[in-house]
Amino acid sequence: MRDEGKKKQSRIATPSATSARSAFSEFDFIEHIRHQANTKRHNAQQHSVLSTQRSVLLSGIGDDAAIFRGSSQTDFCITTDLLVEEIDFRRTTTTPRFLGWKALAVSLSDIAAMGARPRFALLSVGVPQEIWRTEFLAHFYEGFFALADEHQVALVGGDVSRTPERIVIDSIVIGETKRGRAILRSGARPGDHIFVTGA
Repeated sequence: MRDEGKKKQSRIATPSATSARSAFSEFDFIEHIRHQANTKRHNAQQHSVLSTQRSVLLSGIGDDAAIFRGSSQTDFCITTDLLVEEIDFRRTTTTPRFLGWKALAVSLSDIAAMGARPRFALLSVGVPQEIWRTEFLAHFYEGFFALADEHQVALVGGDVSRTPERIVIDSIVIGETKRGRAILRSGARPGDHIFVTGA
């Protein structure tokens, strides 16, 4: 006898299911995650917490950074970026110092796009065993701190670990802007100027 419970499985599209029919782009995946994150909770307690969060969260998935209400005069912008060796950079053509610079630059670009000023950063780095005891990390952080000093950004946390083969870097930057002054993608209008940072 067929298990009737299995007939009522969720039909929400997933990246793996959709990719079988067509190419699943990065933006399709982001939209899928945004849908999952915004799904209403049925539990009363969870719904109450979510409502409180949404009164503080001004803009979430889909823009260059999330925006949170900070105080009566300030909003905070938070962004994160992931860099993976052989996808976003090659060790053979990228110096450790430039890679450290780039790790922060990609997130600073997001904060700038929101019209905010960067304040704090968190940086997590995973490197393979063969470069763990070399000068790689020292030069990497030199590049990171050079750009951080230029923009007066304080490194306040992060993590360092080893990976099997490739370098993996995750950066988080927190910025601030005057209340209600963050620049959203939804606010773009014909005739606006577009600037490319190259980060």
